[in-house]
Amino acid sequence: MRDLAALKQEVDDWKAIEIRVVELSEMLDLAIEERDGSLLDSFSEEHAEIEAKLSGLEFKLMLSGEFDDRDSIIALHSGADGVDSHRRIP
Repeated sequence: MRDLAALKQEVDDWKAIEIRVVELSEMLDLAIEERDGSLLDSFSEEHAEIEAKLSGLEFKLMLSGEFDDRDSIIALHSGADGVDSHRRIP
């Protein structure tokens, strides 16, 4: 089971994203209302930062299964048999 502190941190990260998205929405409304190009530039930068943070959180969520915190061994074996070894890939 994951540590309580790690779970709290994950919840805090998601809440922070939610707050930033609400603020970003308000910034966009203000930029449109005032027709302010500098606010639109700030919006674009902030949007990119939020998107990067969200991608990281989604990746962590994808790897949050029961056994995802354990080590694993992956073995790759090349072979000369099978259908794929005789097929040409353009």
